[in-house]
Parts: sequence; C-alpha cells; structure tokens
Amino acid sequence: MRITIPIVHQAVSNLGSKLPKIPESWLIFFTCFTIYSLNRHATLNGQLLVMPDSIPNSLLAFNWLLNGTLHFDDFRNGIYYYNGQPPYFLFETLKGHLNSPYPIGSAIVSFPIYFCFYIFLRLTQGVQAVDITSLAFSEPRLLFERIAAATIASFSVVLFYQLSRIKFDRSISLISTFIYAFATNVWVIASQGLWQHGPTNLVLLAVVLCLFKINRTQGRQQKLLLLSAGILCGFLISIRPTNLAFFGAIFIYSIWKYRWRSSFLFLGLCSLLINIAWNLYYFGTPLGGYTGALSVYHFSPRTFLIGLSGLLFSPSRGLLIYTPIIASAVPGCVQILRQSRHKDEKLLILLFGSSILIFFQYCVFLEWWGGGAYGPRFLTDLLPILCFSINYTIADFLRNSTCLKEINWQVLGFSMLLSFSLFVQIVGAFGACSWDGLPTWLSGYIPDRSRDKLWQIRDSQIERSFWGLMFRVTQPTRTPNYVEGLAGRVLQLRDQNKQPFSSQSLTKLRNYRMRVYATVQNTGTSQWFGYQTGAQHLGEARVRVSILNALGQPVGEQRLFVSGQPKAGEIAIAIGDINLPSQPGRYTFNFSLIAEQMKSLPIERSRSELSTASLVISVVQGERGI
Repeated sequence: MRITIPIVHQAVSNLGSKLPKIPESWLIFFTCFTIYSLNRHATLNGQLLVMPDSIPNSLLAFNWLLNGTLHFDDFRNGIYYYNGQPPYFLFETLKGHLNSPYPIGSAIVSFPIYFCFYIFLRLTQGVQAVDITSLAFSEPRLLFERIAAATIASFSVVLFYQLSRIKFDRSISLISTFIYAFATNVWVIASQGLWQHGPTNLVLLAVVLCLFKINRTQGRQQKLLLLSAGILCGFLISIRPTNLAFFGAIFIYSIWKYRWRSSFLFLGLCSLLINIAWNLYYFGTPLGGYTGALSVYHFSPRTFLIGLSGLLFSPSRGLLIYTPIIASAVPGCVQILRQSRHKDEKLLILLFGSSILIFFQYCVFLEWWGGGAYGPRFLTDLLPILCFSINYTIADFLRNSTCLKEINWQVLGFSMLLSFSLFVQIVGAFGACSWDGLPTWLSGYIPDRSRDKLWQIRDSQIERSFWGLMFRVTQPTRTPNYVEGLAGRVLQLRDQNKQPFSSQSLTKLRNYRMRVYATVQNTGTSQWFGYQTGAQHLGEARVRVSILNALGQPVGEQRLFVSGQPKAGEIAIAIGDINLPSQPGRYTFNFSLIAEQMKSLPIERSRSELSTASLVISVVQGERGI
C-alpha cells in the first residue's frame, strides 16, 4: 500500500487533536526532558566523557549562593580542579583572582534553575555541609549540570514548537519540532552539558518568537515585546561572542521595520552591561577571556576549504553526516526567499545571512572540529534557524500532494534522511564513548597527523559509538569464563617514530608528552576487546603504565590502548601518549596488561622480555609537547 503525504498529514493531525487534555507545550517539554535524561553516559565509572569547558558555568551560581563570591580563588586549595596549576577552564585574571575565561551568559540564563538547586541543597544538607571545591561534589555538580542543560534544551524545543505554530499547522509543526529535538545535536550536545549552545538556542528562539509576535500586535504590547527582545539580545551576546552576528541581523531588522519603536529594543540591551562589567573588572577588556581569540584563526584559502569540507562532510564531525535531514532545509530556504515580501521571512533571511557568517568564521577557525564532542558542536547554534526552514519544505510537500508519484519519492528521501539522523543521535545518546582521546588526542592548533582521524571512515566516531552501544547491550565481557581466560604479555616498546627504545634510560623534558607503541600478545583463551569496540570500562584490554619515582613510590598511572579484537595467540598494537611528570627526577615506567575495571592480566615474561616491559626516564627542567 502506498502512503501519500495527505494520509500522513491526516494521521499526524489526528494524533495532535488528541493532545489538548494536557497543554501541548508542557507535554512536549516533559517528553523531551525525560528522553534527554535517559542517557546517563556523561560519566562511566567515574570517567568524564564530555569536555570540562562547562564546569565554570555549572559552578558560578553555587559559588555565589554558597560562598558569597563570584571568583574561584577557593578552588586553589582543591585537588580536583586545580591540582597545583589552573586547568585550562580557569584563568588568573588581572585582579589576582581565579576565574573562567568563558562568557558568563550561560550562568545568567541558567541561574533560576541553579537557585532551585541551591534551595534543594539547603533543605537536604545545609549550606555548611556543601563544599563545591571538593572531589565529592563532582558527581552532584555533574547531575545538576545535566538537569539544567536538559531543562534549557527542553524549553528551547517548546519555543521552537510555539514559533512554528505561528506560521504552520499542528502536523507540520510537530514534525519539524521532532526533527529539532531528536534528529540534531540538540539532543547529544545542548541537552547534555551547560555549554554555550543550549542557552544560545533558547534565547535566540525567544527573541525570534518576540519579533514574530510583534508583527502581529500593536501599541503597548508591541513596545513591551520589543523591550523583552532587547533584554534577551543582551543575554544572547553575553552567552557567546559569535552571537553578535545574530544580533546584527536583529538590529538591522528592527531599524528597518520598527523605526523609532526600535528604541525600546535598544533600551533592553542594558542586560548586556552585566557581561561587560564582568569582563572589564576581571580582564580589563569588553571581550573578557576571548580577547586573544583572533590568534586561533588562520585566514587562508586552504584553511577555509579544510574547515568548510570538515564541518560539512567529515565522517566524525560533518553536519551532513550527523544530521543529513538538514539538507531538507535548502528547499525551505528557497521558499523563504520566494516569500521575502512578508515581515517574518525578511527576518529569517537576515538570520540566515548571520548563520552563514558564523559558519564561515568557523571554517577559518584552527580547531574547527570543536574539541571533544559528538558531532559538529559549533554548528549547534545554527540549528534553530536551519530546522525552522524545514517547516517550509514540509508545507511545500503538502501543497503539491496531488503529484503522488513525485511526492512519494520526496517523502521516501525525506524519511530516509530523518531516519538516519535519528539513528545517529540515538547512537550518540546511548552509545557515545571517548573517541577524540582514544587512542591519542586530536591536536589543538599545531599541525599534526592526529587530525587525520577526523577523515577516517573506519572507526569513525559514529561507528565506534554504535559498537559501544552494541557492547553495552550484549556485554560479552560479563560471561563467566571471560576473566579466567585472560592472559597476555608485552613483547616490545617503541617510540613515536615506531623505533624500539634503544636504552632503558632516557632523558626527557618535564611535561613532555611521549607517544609509545607497545606490541602485545594474547596468551590466554579469551578474546580481547580493544578501543574500537567501545568497551572502555567494561573490560577493554589496555596497557597500564605505572609511574614510580626514584624511591619506588607511585606518582601516577596512565594507559596505552590496544587495537582490534585479538584472539588467543594473536598479536596487537597498543598506542597512547604518556605525559611525563612535572617535577624533574628519575622515574621508572612499568607496562602491564589489564582488562579495564575488571582485573590485571597475568603477564608471561622471559628474562629478555623484562627489559621491554619497563623504562627508566630521567626528567629534566623545561617542558614541551611531542
């Protein structure tokens, strides 16, 4: 039986007509919040699987409400975040205080949520019992952050639906809202951490909703909406500097359409003064910690083409790979251009222009892949505008539904794109595992062949996450005979040039990052599961690197990561970057095989093999990377 668009349209309309028992917006909110809260993979046995950029925004409100301060000086005494020197997400400011280099807009937007958390802590633990600088608070902090992120993302979905309902009927709006909520990085990025992307989406949608309603109101209500839009624009800029492009579009539109009444919008921009005052006080400049941001851009045709192709087509970061349904926004853009005589469409055209500017600036950003994340994190900010245009694509399908053959092909293509996009997000939500740092980290701003992994088709981030999901479902390491059959040996250690270490005693600079390759053999009866399987802390085979000082005392522990799934008797390669200690001295590095979080593997060594299972390294003053 052939299903045509009119039938689907009627089916969705009938479904929507059954919803009014519970207000649609609340039903959408609680549905999204529940689903966003299901995937508890942000930590796995204590290991953080997301980048810690969001830590300052998740602590700022607590720091003020519990400690009565806006700086993080107290964290110098905590070993979890400070550990002798500031982590990259904390910065010694001009005032001599420790603070975050990131904008505070996300903390401002999420403050009402964190105030509720503060009341909860007061009622359950008391203020004096809460030490937010301690390691013990790391798990509650992460839980509160994920609740806040899921709440903000869910409210953004509600605003997206309300915005769509202004121009489209229920069936179209429900489809586009589903795409925005579950077929894009709103699910795996915006709802999982208090990065700047979730608050950006929420505030941007709120501003556009205000402007759409302004076009349908008069008098005093119109002025109040303009004032509200201005306040929201101040927060929008405070969240992320790139949002200035969105504000530029809103500024041009308000002057063009509202004339003198736009003064109410500019009056609302006083909310921006909070961020400016913060930046001036702590950093001495309105841009705050992003003052030197131009140094991470490289304006050249080659850089632009690499960033452009990577952001769109990289197997492990491309927008059209992770969210191919976004391609259906293109015909929607065409429809918007055709309707450019209308007020709403004029605003959308300007916002599309801003989105293009933001996209192009990321093309010349040296770390265009966005650090440790699942998919194109940077482009999450553009999703509200891109997904809204899909409404126009769906509406055009409906208008041309008499051409059944053509429409069915369009529906088939649309459904396939949507299905794959949803599949990718499900894999990311429930199967995502460390990819950027396994077996080695993607380099930052210096040229490095480690970036090639962004283009590898085999063991892409999606593939590894899929196998990680399958591994969690089947858990082959939980079989009774798995642990008993584990055994192996380290055959050889090689340096970053893949040459055997010529001497047990090496001299390196402190903080040197040394890449090591270990040849290992499975001498047991159980099959090993390497890093490509996504096993991670569920029994993944790894090489443990134990670091001992000259007195034989342990000073650290690191890992090399075994590749493949070697069976009994097979040989594999383990690779990893070893960070040498920061203090000069003589250190011994012992290499042993383990099944992560399960057991150490019995090591079979002959006298000649002992020399390749350990290294003695003299660490001297100075520091540099690989």
